[in-house]
Amino acid sequence: FYVSNMYHDNSNIYAVIYNNGNVPISLSSVQVIAQELYSTNNSFDGTVYTCNITNNTVLSPGVQAIVYVSCGSSTSTIITNLENGTKFYNFIFTYQGTTQQYQMTS
Repeated sequence: FYVSNMYHDNSNIYAVIYNNGNVPISLSSVQVIAQELYSTNNSFDGTVYTCNITNNTVLSPGVQAIVYVSCGSSTSTIITNLENGTKFYNFIFTYQGTTQQYQMTS
């Protein structure tokens, strides 16, 4: 699988995930973390948020889906930091040993 895009609106974070493998992916089993970095110097500030994909569906091979990524109560903090340009985030998606990373900026 791979993550081709991420974006947000005023209250939600979304990821576009494509299953380029040959087995279905249970989206609720994908582990997601978000590492917080300073925009001014690209340095990691030590903060890691645990997130998850709330779509409770299975992504079949060859199928793309837009999924909702929830970081709990920290979702609004992440969106605010992205909107004001102070921080950006490395979202790391892991499913059965396969990891994909997407850097989300303002």
